[in-house]
Order: sequence, then C-alpha cells, then structure tokens
Amino acid sequence: MDFRVTRQLVIIGIPLLLLIGVGGYLYYKSIPEPTCFDRIFNQGEERIDCGGPCQPCALFDKKPVEVFWTKVFPVRVNTYDVGVSVKNPNVSLLLEALEYEIRVYDERNVIIARRTGRTFILPGQTRYIIETNIESPKLIKRAVFQVLRDEWVFHQEQPPDIVAGERKYTIITEGGEPRSSVSATIFNRTTRDYSSVEVDVIISDEAKNAIAISKTVVGSLPAGAAELVTFFWPGVIAGRADDIQVLPRVRP
Repeated sequence: MDFRVTRQLVIIGIPLLLLIGVGGYLYYKSIPEPTCFDRIFNQGEERIDCGGPCQPCALFDKKPVEVFWTKVFPVRVNTYDVGVSVKNPNVSLLLEALEYEIRVYDERNVIIARRTGRTFILPGQTRYIIETNIESPKLIKRAVFQVLRDEWVFHQEQPPDIVAGERKYTIITEGGEPRSSVSATIFNRTTRDYSSVEVDVIISDEAKNAIAISKTVVGSLPAGAAELVTFFWPGVIAGRADDIQVLPRVRP
C-alpha cells in the first residue's frame, strides 16, 4: 500500500472513528437509567420492578386481612363489648396501620352506634380487635367490621418477647354483687423498655366460642420487669371459662 492510499485512509478513518465514538456516546447517554418503574427485569431485581434495590416483591403479593368473626358481648344493661378475630396472612409484611370501623345494629337492622380505631398486626399473626363499653338503649343484635385503610411494610424481625404468665379466673363479691375477674402477670423478657402495652383477654368455653373479652393498657413496662394486670366483668360470665388467653401486644 503506497503512501497516498495510507494517507487517504487515515484522513477518512479519523473522522469516521470520531463519528462512531460520538454516536456511541450519544446513544449510551440516551439510554435511560434503570429504575423500579421501567417494566424491565434489570439491576438485580427478583422480578420485574421488585426485589433487589426496589421494593420487596412481598408488597406486590400482599393478601388482605382475614376476618374470622365479629361478635357482640353484653356486659350490663345497655352496655356491650364487641370483639373481632382477624389475621394478617402475610408472613413477611407488618400491617403497620389498620384503620377500621365497627358498626352495631339493632334488631331492625338499623345502625345505632359506630366505633373507629387504628391498630397494627404482626406478620402472620391472628389477633383480636376489641372495643369496650359501647352504650345503647336498644338491644344490639349484630356488629359489622370494615377495614377503612391499611398500610403495609416489609418486616422479618421476631416479635418482642413479652408474654403473659399463669392466668387466674375468679368470682369475687363486692357490695353483695358478684364480679368475674381474670388476672395475669405480664413479663418483659427483652432488654428494651416499652410503654403503652395493650393487653387483651379472651375467655372461651369448651367449644372454643368466645364468651367474654376485655382489654387494658400497661403504661410502662421496663426491660426485665413484670406487671400484674386484672380484668373485671359485672356478674358471673355466662358459660364455662374453659380457655383464657391473655395477649400482650407492642409494636416491634
């Protein structure tokens, strides 16, 4: 190859290489950065746009709260408690905020009272939502539970080790009137101080049907501490108290 041909190739080749380089750079810059909303399986995702650097895939697969039963418990004349048995079926999602409404109806199916509230449910947990001392001059025949809003977060930590010790059911007399009572000691077996510990109690008969419910709040439960809680009901609870659950609950 003579000198003139070589020079022509160089003259043509250099601009061509520059053009290819600039074009490649512009093409590279035109490619959008991977995101968690690009509908492309990239950047180490487990599935398209979830897992890896994106939100956990469990948030896209979440199942709604399961409601097993809603029941009205007469307490005294014109006063009722309402209990709801619910479950978070998601084993890796904390239901961080559950806003709900409970409506109670009379025998003519007319709404006579409403209660709204906010709570949480740990991953995979079955728990009770309890509303106490609902007053009504009319007989309450049924209650309906409705989820108003739910907020979920990915969560795989173990629940706090706060447990109830032995439960004791007694019938006492005050002022000549009988009262039913359940007492238990709540133990904080963690190294963390907790406040506003909700404690629920559910009494069931031989057929595992709930016959009485209640709840209280322990204002402060320091690390390693124990606290006695006691629940009262007027009169003698109808039915045999065959099973007593005392369930302390704290946010993780």
